Formats: sequence, C-alpha cells, structure tokens
Amino acid sequence: MSLILNDLAIGYPNHLVMAGIGGTISAGSAVALIGQNGAGKSTLLRTLAGEQSPVSGSFVWDAPVKRHRSIAWLSQSPSLRPDAPLTVRDLAAMGLWARLGLFGKPCRHDQDRIDQALDMVGLNDLENQPVSTLSGGQLQRALFARLSVQDCGLILLDEPFSAVDAASQTKLLEVIQHWVGEGRTVIAAIHDLDCARQFPLWWELSKFGAILRRSDDKPLSSMSQPLRAVSGVAQSS
Repeated sequence: MSLILNDLAIGYPNHLVMAGIGGTISAGSAVALIGQNGAGKSTLLRTLAGEQSPVSGSFVWDAPVKRHRSIAWLSQSPSLRPDAPLTVRDLAAMGLWARLGLFGKPCRHDQDRIDQALDMVGLNDLENQPVSTLSGGQLQRALFARLSVQDCGLILLDEPFSAVDAASQTKLLEVIQHWVGEGRTVIAAIHDLDCARQFPLWWELSKFGAILRRSDDKPLSSMSQPLRAVSGVAQSS
C-alpha cells in the first residue's frame, strides 16, 4: 500500500521540468521534498495533487485504509480572501466539504473531529476568532486543522513552514508526526535543510533526477560514487 510512480514526467506545454521519476513511497512515510529553486518541487506536488496533468507516465496512490484513499493538498499560497468572514472553526470545518458538500450539516461526530483537530494545532481557544486576524503561524495551524478534518491518506504540503514562527513550526511538525503515526503519508516541499532533517526520508530533485534517500545519508553533491535505487531509497554503489 503506497504511492507508486511509473516513469513520471512533469512540466508544462513546451517545457519539460523532469522526466523518469519512478519508485515507491510506502504508506505511513514522512518525506521532505528538497532541491534548488526551479528544480520542480511545486510542479511535482501539483501533479500528484491532480492540479495539473503529467507530461507522460503515471502514478497511483494505493491507500491501506478505505477512508484514506483521497489526497489532500496545501499550496504555498492558499486561496483565502483576507476579508473572508470565516472563523478559525469555519476554516477547519471546510475539511468536511468533500464529503458533505458546501451546505451539508456536520453531525456530532464531525464536530468532535473539528474539536480534536483544533486542539491538536493549539487553536481551540481561538476557534471563534476571525481568520483575518490570525498571524501567519496561526493561519497555517488552522489550515493544518482543516487537513486533519479532511482525513486523507496522502497529504501534500508546499513550503508549509516558510512564513511561520518557531513555536508554530514545532507544533506543525508534531501534527505531521501524528498523521504519520495514523498511517498517513506526508510529502512536504521544504527549502530549509535543518527543518528537512526532521523527516526520515528526503526526496531530492537535482541533476541526478528524483532520488529518494534517507535524510542522514550524504548529500548528493558530496557523492563521488554513482547512485542506485534499492526499494525506493538511494544507496551508494
């Protein structure tokens, strides 16, 4: 049960970003997607999220739990109007839209899930506060609460820590650890390598291609030997 990539090529019309992406990421993995600016991190995440089509090849998300078969996606710039009349609780409840629709009424179980999600991100005391008044870190916590309520098995995050304070970053990393403990898979594009070291696996996009490796391995730039993929994790030959 995993994310399986079959010779995936990503890019745009008349512009190929990367080709030959293949391998398997097991369910319940925490993966930091790293690489230089322009390497294709956001393009890869948008492709996996279904926001754009692959140039060629394919991928399959095969979840071990039926309710985890869908995919959640948090872009670097979520489309939220700054003047939207939403409270923190309203934003978290938006995670139910895929199941209930825009006008569906949450049941008691759904309300409990929202309570748990807000408590997990440390915003239960701010549930009635307008989203427009939140700091960057608080807003990202609220968006993580929405992801928790959405209850997807594959969670894709594009630079989730780029505009948050240290306390919020610590809290968000705890939430990711909780998701992984539930058997979900998290892939997060991260530019800060110190933060990326909190993830057991790195998916590195570089001139070598897309290499999945352990985060405690040597960086590709320091490797003098060619790489080979073993069970989806790069090892030196």
